[in-house]
Amino acid sequence: MKKCLLLDDRDSRQSIFLTAVQSDFSHYSTVLENKKGEQECQNILDAFLNNKSVLDSYHTIMMHKSIYSSKTSIIVNTIKEYCEMLGKELILFSGGIDTVFYSDKLYKHMELNSKQFYSENLLLYLDNRLSGLDNILVIGFGNKWKLNITLNILEKIGIFIQKSDKSDIDILYEDFKLQTEIQVLDNIVSYEQPFIENGWCDLDTIKILYQTIKKEISVMVDEYE
Repeated sequence: MKKCLLLDDRDSRQSIFLTAVQSDFSHYSTVLENKKGEQECQNILDAFLNNKSVLDSYHTIMMHKSIYSSKTSIIVNTIKEYCEMLGKELILFSGGIDTVFYSDKLYKHMELNSKQFYSENLLLYLDNRLSGLDNILVIGFGNKWKLNITLNILEKIGIFIQKSDKSDIDILYEDFKLQTEIQVLDNIVSYEQPFIENGWCDLDTIKILYQTIKKEISVMVDEYE
């Protein structure tokens, strides 16, 4: 299995985390290459911009989203295009990100807050990599990622229902998807798609979907116990 590449231009951000968990990354040297500090990160990113194959030996790229301030935009965009083209995994972290974003539509891509990235979940992920397992969702949601993601989506659906105060109101399904990210559950839980007509569904259908997902969560909880 190819290594992960971690790029963080601020030493202190990583040091604070490693001190807190009383660990370092040396234990993970077979699965992780850790590049830290402004100069070291700039060197590898400049090399990448000149020759994309510099990163070919890595399967997962983890990088601070505002790295290399004078070239941040071009670097992030080029990295995204590169990962999409070669099917690599990309994790971007930043203090300015409020929630965990994940998509596997074009390639596996996650964005999350720096404090969420530098957490016990990162070590869980690296431990899994040592065992030959690769699932970046563990970084965002822990080993119980299926349950945690489903709970998160259920909460969003509940909020959506509360905002809609009439039981017979028509819902534009694309708006519902945008607000709840229900599509994230497609490969996680089994649920029947709401009846949609010309792009619309009614609120009662959404309420039934809410109860269905709630039952799936109960099954997951039993499996974890």
